[in-house]
Amino acid sequence: AYLKIIENSDIKKFFFFFNLSILFAILISLSQNMITVFINYELLTVSTIALVAFNKSSASNHSLKIYLFILFFASLIIFFPIVIYLDINNIDYSNISTKLTITETICLIILMMFAIAKSAAIIIHIWLIKAMVAPHPVSALLHAVAVVKSGIISFIKFISFTIGFEYAADLFTQYPVAIAAVPVITIIFAGIKALMKLNLKEILAFSTISQLNIMIIIIFSGD
Repeated sequence: AYLKIIENSDIKKFFFFFNLSILFAILISLSQNMITVFINYELLTVSTIALVAFNKSSASNHSLKIYLFILFFASLIIFFPIVIYLDINNIDYSNISTKLTITETICLIILMMFAIAKSAAIIIHIWLIKAMVAPHPVSALLHAVAVVKSGIISFIKFISFTIGFEYAADLFTQYPVAIAAVPVITIIFAGIKALMKLNLKEILAFSTISQLNIMIIIIFSGD
Protein backbone atom coordinates (compact mmCIF):
# COMPACT_ATOMS: atom_id res chain seq x y z
CA ALA A 1 0.00 0.00 0.00
CA TYR A 2 2.85 2.37 0.80
CA LEU A 3 4.33 2.02 -2.68
CA LYS A 4 1.05 2.83 -4.43
CA ILE A 5 1.93 6.52 -4.14
CA ILE A 6 5.07 5.93 -6.23
CA GLU A 7 4.83 6.11 -10.00
CA ASN A 8 5.36 2.89 -11.95
CA SER A 9 8.75 3.92 -13.34
CA ASP A 10 9.99 4.72 -9.86
CA ILE A 11 8.71 1.41 -8.49
CA LYS A 12 10.97 -0.47 -10.92
CA LYS A 13 13.91 1.69 -9.90
CA PHE A 14 13.08 1.22 -6.23
CA PHE A 15 12.95 -2.58 -6.37
CA PHE A 16 16.03 -2.78 -8.61
CA PHE A 17 18.24 -0.97 -6.10
CA PHE A 18 16.49 -2.60 -3.13
CA ASN A 19 17.29 -6.10 -4.42
CA LEU A 20 20.74 -5.01 -5.56
CA SER A 21 21.50 -3.94 -1.99
CA ILE A 22 20.43 -7.33 -0.67
CA LEU A 23 22.61 -9.02 -3.32
CA PHE A 24 25.74 -7.16 -2.23
CA ALA A 25 25.00 -7.92 1.42
CA ILE A 26 24.83 -11.62 0.53
CA LEU A 27 28.09 -11.35 -1.44
CA ILE A 28 29.78 -9.85 1.64
CA SER A 29 28.73 -12.89 3.66
CA LEU A 30 30.12 -15.17 0.93
CA SER A 31 33.44 -13.34 0.57
CA GLN A 32 36.55 -15.43 1.15
CA ASN A 33 39.03 -12.64 1.90
CA MET A 34 39.09 -9.03 3.09
CA ILE A 35 39.61 -7.60 -0.40
CA THR A 36 36.34 -9.04 -1.70
CA VAL A 37 34.65 -8.01 1.55
CA PHE A 38 35.80 -4.43 0.94
CA ILE A 39 34.71 -4.40 -2.73
CA ASN A 40 31.22 -5.71 -1.96
CA TYR A 41 31.00 -3.42 1.08
CA GLU A 42 31.60 -0.38 -1.16
CA LEU A 43 29.23 -1.62 -3.85
CA LEU A 44 26.54 -1.95 -1.19
CA THR A 45 27.04 1.70 -0.24
CA VAL A 46 26.76 2.77 -3.88
CA SER A 47 23.63 0.66 -4.42
CA THR A 48 21.82 2.40 -1.53
CA ILE A 49 22.40 5.93 -2.86
CA ALA A 50 19.24 5.96 -4.98
CA LEU A 51 17.23 4.55 -2.06
CA VAL A 52 18.35 7.07 0.56
CA ALA A 53 17.64 9.96 -1.83
CA PHE A 54 14.47 8.36 -3.20
CA ASN A 55 12.16 11.13 -2.00
CA LYS A 56 14.16 13.67 -4.04
CA SER A 57 13.64 16.35 -1.38
CA SER A 58 16.20 18.83 -0.11
CA ALA A 59 16.23 17.00 3.24
CA SER A 60 16.96 13.65 1.59
CA ASN A 61 19.71 15.16 -0.57
CA HIS A 62 21.33 16.75 2.50
CA SER A 63 21.11 13.48 4.43
CA LEU A 64 22.58 11.60 1.46
CA LYS A 65 25.66 13.84 1.47
CA ILE A 66 26.30 13.11 5.15
CA TYR A 67 25.55 9.41 4.62
CA LEU A 68 28.06 9.13 1.78
CA PHE A 69 30.69 11.31 3.44
CA ILE A 70 30.79 9.20 6.60
CA LEU A 71 30.66 5.80 4.86
CA PHE A 72 33.20 6.65 2.15
CA PHE A 73 35.50 8.55 4.53
CA ALA A 74 35.66 5.66 6.98
CA SER A 75 36.14 3.03 4.29
CA LEU A 76 38.63 4.86 2.07
CA ILE A 77 40.68 6.49 4.83
CA ILE A 78 40.73 3.60 7.32
CA PHE A 79 39.21 0.38 5.93
CA PHE A 80 40.99 0.31 2.54
CA PRO A 81 44.52 1.09 3.85
CA ILE A 82 44.16 -1.60 6.52
CA VAL A 83 43.04 -4.18 3.95
CA ILE A 84 46.00 -3.33 1.69
CA TYR A 85 48.43 -3.40 4.63
CA LEU A 86 47.20 -6.83 5.74
CA ASP A 87 47.39 -8.19 2.20
CA ILE A 88 50.88 -6.83 1.43
CA ASN A 89 52.27 -8.20 4.68
CA ASN A 90 50.37 -11.49 4.41
CA ILE A 91 48.92 -11.05 7.89
CA ASP A 92 46.14 -13.45 8.85
CA TYR A 93 44.86 -15.44 11.83
CA SER A 94 47.69 -17.98 11.49
CA ASN A 95 50.54 -15.52 11.99
CA ILE A 96 49.18 -12.28 13.43
CA SER A 97 50.49 -13.05 16.92
CA THR A 98 54.04 -13.16 15.54
CA LYS A 99 53.80 -10.27 13.07
CA LEU A 100 52.02 -7.75 15.30
CA THR A 101 52.42 -6.95 18.97
CA ILE A 102 49.41 -7.19 21.28
CA THR A 103 49.15 -3.40 21.40
CA GLU A 104 49.22 -3.18 17.59
CA THR A 105 46.58 -5.90 17.30
CA ILE A 106 44.26 -4.16 19.77
CA CYS A 107 44.75 -0.85 17.92
CA LEU A 108 43.93 -2.66 14.67
CA ILE A 109 40.71 -4.02 16.16
CA ILE A 110 39.66 -0.59 17.45
CA LEU A 111 40.44 1.03 14.09
CA MET A 112 38.28 -1.55 12.33
CA MET A 113 35.35 -0.72 14.60
CA PHE A 114 35.41 2.75 13.04
CA ALA A 115 36.56 1.64 9.57
CA ILE A 116 33.47 -0.53 9.16
CA ALA A 117 31.10 2.40 9.59
CA LYS A 118 28.03 0.28 8.91
CA SER A 119 28.46 -1.27 12.35
CA ALA A 120 27.63 2.24 13.66
CA ALA A 121 30.19 2.93 16.37
CA ILE A 122 29.81 6.22 18.24
CA ILE A 123 30.63 9.36 16.22
CA ILE A 124 30.25 7.60 12.86
CA HIS A 125 26.76 6.38 13.82
CA ILE A 126 25.31 9.61 12.41
CA TRP A 127 24.98 8.10 8.93
CA LEU A 128 22.25 5.78 10.17
CA ILE A 129 20.26 8.60 11.75
CA LYS A 130 20.50 10.73 8.60
CA ALA A 131 19.52 7.84 6.35
CA MET A 132 16.16 7.58 8.12
CA VAL A 133 14.87 10.35 5.85
CA ALA A 134 14.39 7.60 3.25
CA PRO A 135 11.02 5.83 2.69
CA HIS A 136 9.91 3.33 5.34
CA PRO A 137 10.87 0.20 3.34
CA VAL A 138 14.37 1.63 2.90
CA SER A 139 14.59 2.32 6.63
CA ALA A 140 13.73 -1.33 7.19
CA LEU A 141 16.45 -2.29 4.70
CA LEU A 142 18.98 -0.13 6.52
CA HIS A 143 17.95 -1.35 9.99
CA ALA A 144 17.36 -5.03 9.61
CA VAL A 145 17.89 -6.52 6.16
CA ALA A 146 21.14 -5.55 4.50
CA VAL A 147 23.18 -2.52 5.46
CA VAL A 148 23.71 -2.78 9.22
CA LYS A 149 23.96 -6.56 9.01
CA SER A 150 26.67 -6.14 6.40
CA GLY A 151 28.61 -4.08 8.94
CA ILE A 152 28.49 -6.86 11.52
CA ILE A 153 29.24 -9.53 8.92
CA SER A 154 32.23 -7.51 7.66
CA PHE A 155 33.58 -7.23 11.21
CA ILE A 156 33.07 -10.97 11.76
CA LYS A 157 34.94 -11.61 8.50
CA PHE A 158 37.77 -9.37 9.67
CA ILE A 159 38.07 -11.24 12.97
CA SER A 160 37.81 -14.60 11.20
CA PHE A 161 40.36 -13.88 8.45
CA THR A 162 42.80 -11.64 10.32
CA ILE A 163 42.65 -12.14 14.09
CA GLY A 164 41.08 -15.53 14.62
CA PHE A 165 38.22 -16.03 17.05
CA GLU A 166 40.32 -17.85 19.62
CA TYR A 167 43.04 -15.20 19.69
CA ALA A 168 40.39 -12.43 19.72
CA ALA A 169 38.71 -14.07 22.73
CA ASP A 170 42.08 -14.34 24.52
CA LEU A 171 42.80 -10.66 23.90
CA PHE A 172 39.34 -9.73 25.14
CA THR A 173 39.87 -11.76 28.30
CA GLN A 174 43.18 -10.03 28.99
CA TYR A 175 42.26 -6.50 27.87
CA PRO A 176 38.45 -6.20 28.10
CA VAL A 177 38.41 -2.45 28.78
CA ALA A 178 40.55 -1.55 25.77
CA ILE A 179 38.56 -3.68 23.33
CA ALA A 180 35.07 -3.10 24.74
CA ALA A 181 35.39 0.64 25.38
CA VAL A 182 34.06 1.81 22.01
CA PRO A 183 31.06 -0.55 21.80
CA VAL A 184 30.12 -0.09 25.48
CA ILE A 185 30.20 3.71 25.20
CA THR A 186 28.13 3.44 22.01
CA ILE A 187 25.58 1.14 23.69
CA ILE A 188 25.09 3.51 26.62
CA PHE A 189 24.96 6.61 24.42
CA ALA A 190 22.50 5.10 21.93
CA GLY A 191 20.28 3.73 24.70
CA ILE A 192 20.02 7.13 26.37
CA LYS A 193 19.35 8.87 23.05
CA ALA A 194 16.61 6.37 22.19
CA LEU A 195 14.85 7.12 25.48
CA MET A 196 14.91 10.84 24.68
CA LYS A 197 13.33 10.50 21.21
CA LEU A 198 9.64 10.54 20.29
CA ASN A 199 9.95 9.90 16.55
CA LEU A 200 9.61 6.15 15.88
CA LYS A 201 12.28 6.08 13.19
CA GLU A 202 14.80 7.79 15.45
CA ILE A 203 13.99 5.41 18.31
CA LEU A 204 14.53 2.43 16.01
CA ALA A 205 17.76 3.95 14.67
CA PHE A 206 19.32 4.43 18.10
CA SER A 207 18.01 1.05 19.26
CA THR A 208 19.67 -0.54 16.22
CA ILE A 209 22.97 1.23 16.97
CA SER A 210 22.89 -0.11 20.53
CA GLN A 211 22.14 -3.67 19.44
CA LEU A 212 24.83 -3.64 16.76
CA ASN A 213 27.46 -2.84 19.34
CA ILE A 214 26.15 -5.54 21.66
CA MET A 215 26.83 -7.92 18.76
CA ILE A 216 30.36 -6.54 18.40
CA ILE A 217 31.08 -7.46 22.04
CA ILE A 218 29.52 -10.91 21.60
CA ILE A 219 31.94 -11.61 18.71
CA PHE A 220 34.77 -11.59 21.26
CA SER A 221 33.10 -14.11 23.54
CA GLY A 222 34.76 -16.98 21.69
CA ASP A 223 31.59 -19.09 21.73
